[in-house]
Amino acid sequence: MIISKRPELKKLKHIKHEIIKDELGVFKDFVDVMEDKVNLDIFYYKHVDIRFINEINHRHLGVCLAEYVPLKRTILYSEDNFKESIMHELFHVASTLVGKDTIYLGLCHIDRKTKVSYGIGLTEGVTCLLDDKYFCNYTKSKKDVVGNSYFLLKRVCSYIEMIYGSDFIEECYFNADLQTFINVLANDIGLEDVHILMCALDNMHAAHLGCLKGFFNSIKATKVLFDNFNVVLRVIEKMYYKNIYENLLNGNISKSEFDNAIGYLRELVGQQVKSTIIPYYSRRISDSEFDDIADGVKNEVLLKRKLKEM
Repeated sequence: MIISKRPELKKLKHIKHEIIKDELGVFKDFVDVMEDKVNLDIFYYKHVDIRFINEINHRHLGVCLAEYVPLKRTILYSEDNFKESIMHELFHVASTLVGKDTIYLGLCHIDRKTKVSYGIGLTEGVTCLLDDKYFCNYTKSKKDVVGNSYFLLKRVCSYIEMIYGSDFIEECYFNADLQTFINVLANDIGLEDVHILMCALDNMHAAHLGCLKGFFNSIKATKVLFDNFNVVLRVIEKMYYKNIYENLLNGNISKSEFDNAIGYLRELVGQQVKSTIIPYYSRRISDSEFDDIADGVKNEVLLKRKLKEM
């Protein structure tokens, strides 16, 4: 799928930065917290005529608590869990633009003709991360209801945020700017590894959703989920190691700070995650494999520096 820059939002005179209709009271709650974070042009443009449909019998929602449907400007929801799930969907509303051929959904592109998506795993992970960060206490029962939604995707996105910072992640997300996100990561680890990361996250999303909707059983879904998580961890190590190694070479951190960071990274990628469904674990990165990846990153960094000096 070709990743293109999203179209610029046309400034429409009748779109004002004000809440026009908020019968359920959730838009105000969202804006009160997120006004300084979101792209208000995108948010209010989408907010104007959005519809809320209570799918009380779940015939369209299936196992989902709620769902934003961009082409219909509709949020489907279950009355039982409306407050617990609605902020997740408003994050989607605040980060989505619909183009002629492509839906730009946060850090995901969806081809309108083929329905093929690229980046849906990343987008859902970041959305869960933001929902947890800004609205974790929106209701007393929220953590119990949605606490484990896309838990591995959220964990991976927290690692990416740790390396690149929340400002960068949120700016790309709320501006539906996947192209910039990919370019920045590719400058560090190469386009091939970025593509590996994106595809693995999409596979994790498919496994999670496929299991919930009954497309395949929990054993297969768990193995797909954890095997792709293992792939992601190796890319994360490259990202993190390159970042701290360049900081060491540039004199931004001391040798002891570098060693402490490496110790943390070894612990992070060496942890095993246990499935709560079946007796299945993620495969930890061994010390020897860790060193092989680190040596590869070092060689790449030093080679680039040498070429610049020539």
